[in-house]
Amino acid sequence: MAILTLDEAYEALRLTPGDFDVLLQSYIDTMPDYLLAKTGSSWGDSTAAGYGIAKTAAKFIILQWFDMQPDNQIEIESLLGILSVIARSNNNG
Repeated sequence: MAILTLDEAYEALRLTPGDFDVLLQSYIDTMPDYLLAKTGSSWGDSTAAGYGIAKTAAKFIILQWFDMQPDNQIEIESLLGILSVIARSNNNG
């Protein structure tokens, strides 16, 4: 299960759906692997502790990838750090 839908990606970017479907879908498809590499979890389980934070982080990441600007990098790294701790807890508990 993808952590974001195409509509959620468009909403995060404040764009009208349809203009960037292929690009945004590629970002969405890449997100589980990216989150797994960064946090130790792909966040595919919507009932897992921290899923809401992961969803928010995914929106920040989509914004950064789309804009190609590092403006959100500090917030993203903070969220990914938090998610790493939660992922370890989820995997051990």
